[in-house]
Amino acid sequence: MKTLNLDKLNVMLRTAAETVLSELGIEVSENGAIITAKENDRLTVKKTDLGYEIGYSKLSEFCRGLTRLASADKGEIDEKSWMTSLCYMADASRNAVPSVDGVKKIMRLLALMGYDSMMLYTEDTYEIPDYPHFGYMRGRYTTKELKELVAYGELIGIELVPCIQALAHFTSFKKNPEFSSWLDCDDILLVGADKTYEFIENIFRQCAACFKSRKINIGMDEAHMVGRGKYLDLNGYRKPAEVMLEHLTRVVEIAHKYGFEPMMWSDMFFRMQFGGVYYKAEGSISEEVRSKVPDGLTLIYWDYYSSDKNLLANMFRCHKQFNNPTAFAGGAWKWHGLSTICWYSIVNTAAELKAAKATGVTDIISTGWGDDGSEASQFSNMAVNLYYAENAYGNTSDENMNIRANEVFGEDFETLMLFDLPDRLTNAENRKQNAACPSRYLFFNDPILGLMDRHMEADKVGAYYADAAKTLHAKKDSKFGYGLETLACLCDVLELKATLGLELRAAYKTRDKKELKRLADEVIPEIVERIKKLLSAFKKQWYTENKLFGFETQDIRIGGLCQRLMTVAEIVNMYLVGDLSEIEPLEADPIPFDETAPDKYIAQNRYERIVSPSIV
Repeated sequence: MKTLNLDKLNVMLRTAAETVLSELGIEVSENGAIITAKENDRLTVKKTDLGYEIGYSKLSEFCRGLTRLASADKGEIDEKSWMTSLCYMADASRNAVPSVDGVKKIMRLLALMGYDSMMLYTEDTYEIPDYPHFGYMRGRYTTKELKELVAYGELIGIELVPCIQALAHFTSFKKNPEFSSWLDCDDILLVGADKTYEFIENIFRQCAACFKSRKINIGMDEAHMVGRGKYLDLNGYRKPAEVMLEHLTRVVEIAHKYGFEPMMWSDMFFRMQFGGVYYKAEGSISEEVRSKVPDGLTLIYWDYYSSDKNLLANMFRCHKQFNNPTAFAGGAWKWHGLSTICWYSIVNTAAELKAAKATGVTDIISTGWGDDGSEASQFSNMAVNLYYAENAYGNTSDENMNIRANEVFGEDFETLMLFDLPDRLTNAENRKQNAACPSRYLFFNDPILGLMDRHMEADKVGAYYADAAKTLHAKKDSKFGYGLETLACLCDVLELKATLGLELRAAYKTRDKKELKRLADEVIPEIVERIKKLLSAFKKQWYTENKLFGFETQDIRIGGLCQRLMTVAEIVNMYLVGDLSEIEPLEADPIPFDETAPDKYIAQNRYERIVSPSIV
């Protein structure tokens, strides 16, 4: 273990170093290698007679420099980022709200990679004093917590940027009866209503009180039904684009009133131009649309799916046609269940960042969404976040990615990529094109309804998950081993459960009562026991990283799965003793859930769609 002497550093640099060095297993000692530093336009790290000298352009880059000392022993490090800013956005709105300690750990790792900013995506998970129901029992961040996180980020060069919603995506808060009365439709605010702008004023007032950053992400994406609900009843028909632009103008005015420089996801402007479509490989943005975008508003081109050169080139070209700054947001996929899709993320990110750089878009955001429950570990996508950072400095070779994974995390890059393992069933070519998540849908797939039974290779999945479980269990002592242990337990379950429905149906169709008895009395109880072990590991992961709120959904879903399995065993035994003349769901032959899927494995992560065609 290295020891460092920080006495030659100024207070700011010394504090930053002391804050992040615990992640590297480095101790501070008077007898350690002496660290000196100088401001520079790039990152340099070189060995000196007494220790190391770090040149840096920003505080977080100095932190990155601390991870490069071992490499500097072999030769001077000299690297310059092409990115003006590199930010990570963590989803704090889909049940898993990262704890204060969890956010601090993410910040430390971001700084060590060279990121300079972070967003916490908060739809309603922050406190607004005049709205006690806003984020109630959702794990919302208090004013005190946000100020603490802002101050902590300052210590290591991570700017915490507010990331909110100001039009749609009030998915959870709309459950409140008071709030639901001032919605247009779905989860979209009622444009033009006094209550809407009183609410938005309170949002910006609170953000101004909590954050030092003058940047703010106001969301404004995917408001597809704006103006078509209560607004239509009150005002008659107007083009949705006109309604949204009226609202945007008012929101930007309020943002400026509180000294903020707003940014927003850009999709709504493209949908105005292209008849509801966002991603276009051809076409331009008209002057009519461009002229309606408020000055000073940064447009964020978000794209988690594209590697097509022509599409990317046109999308960046269209963004540059606006008289507004452009940022780019790509995906660090952790939103399809417990597993990640880092492999798919990196393929797309490589193409997207190449196009961004070529177009001169240098403000970059990596996003870690948490759709439908935010089950994956907060640290499960660090392989992708590392790729963003290394792309910034121009070296994403396999060799360098492995070196950097060890320098930052103390793990091989391959170990970081193991968070993909439960969904790495398809071949490499399919993974380039399809963010399939079989571990998610095969886990919740009902054993006798079998909605997902056609979306697997039945002769391979059991053995695959048995091998994957062994690989993951062997990594339980690694840096993020508790998260990999959760996935190991998931694979243990899927070894038996993935094909349970097919086995039940086959035995039922052939009237193999001995096999039905074995499945009901031996296999299903064993699956339930394995699920209980999974739930225990999952709790440890959640409690380590997140606030307690939100796990009640996991208890309900996973507990419901256990109960359903026991009910299925009961149904089978009722059939075997003659209390049921038939098992109706097993009489039907399974059909594909998605007839249009290009591959046997599909990208379906929505619990309510997987578990039953009935109302959930």
